[in-house]
Amino acid sequence: MTTITVTAIHPKAITLSWTNVTTYNGGDPVVFYGVWCDFGTGSFTQLNSVTEGFYLTYTHTSATVFQANTVFTYRVIPMNGVGNGTYGSVTTTTNNVPISMNSPTLAGTVLYNSIPLSWAALTDPVQTGGDPVIYYEVRYKPCSTCTYTALTTLSQGLFLTYTYTLSSGAFPNGTTVYFTVCAQNGVGMGACASDYGVATCSTPLSMNTPILAGTVLYNQIQISWTGISLASATGGSPVTYYEVRYKSSASGTYAPLTTPSIGVTYSYTHTLASGTFPNGGTVYYIICA
Repeated sequence: MTTITVTAIHPKAITLSWTNVTTYNGGDPVVFYGVWCDFGTGSFTQLNSVTEGFYLTYTHTSATVFQANTVFTYRVIPMNGVGNGTYGSVTTTTNNVPISMNSPTLAGTVLYNSIPLSWAALTDPVQTGGDPVIYYEVRYKPCSTCTYTALTTLSQGLFLTYTYTLSSGAFPNGTTVYFTVCAQNGVGMGACASDYGVATCSTPLSMNTPILAGTVLYNQIQISWTGISLASATGGSPVTYYEVRYKSSASGTYAPLTTPSIGVTYSYTHTLASGTFPNGGTVYYIICA
């Protein structure tokens, strides 16, 4: 009997092929090849019938997925007009769920309410369990000891990027949240990547210094400043308010002059309700974002 080759392995189908026996056929052409399988039990079961005729390939199919990671042994027995000949055999291991997964990474800027992720596809059959991946599930948890929650569903299909956007509010300020990606093939859901921690946005990290915006009067000082917009300065969330603070001496304590109700402005005129600024002295301003 010639060598048998496993040409394809899928969760519900394994395909075998072989070449026709012409030299050692007993002088009578082969009319049928019987395919038998041991499913790991130690006994063989015939998979086809002589009524199916002559062929050199056979696909062993199942209505449900084969038991994962199980060794199947196949025998192919040639038959001619005299009877059965010597069998050839081959063993193969059924597919498994994906056994490893690539870690996600950041795919852009972290914002106060959204985090973009991407990951590399699994292509190596050793990683995929022998069957192509059909879905990557993204999971999220707000702390290292929390429980993961799935963010995606199988109906979304195969994708390699995902941006998690909150429906409202913001991520916890200046903390770390966690993601993982799990791979699924035709056998089922398999391995998940290791926890991937992402630092969330923090409060604004820097602020431009105010400058004079006009003539200093005895009871009035006008200042202005440049807003901040880069994510590296804002902490990832747009600035919604610039607070102006004032103190009358270097050793004094700053007190706010404005409230959030003024929104985003880039100048402020400080006018005393009464009296004058200290004559010939120095007063101080700071802007907080």
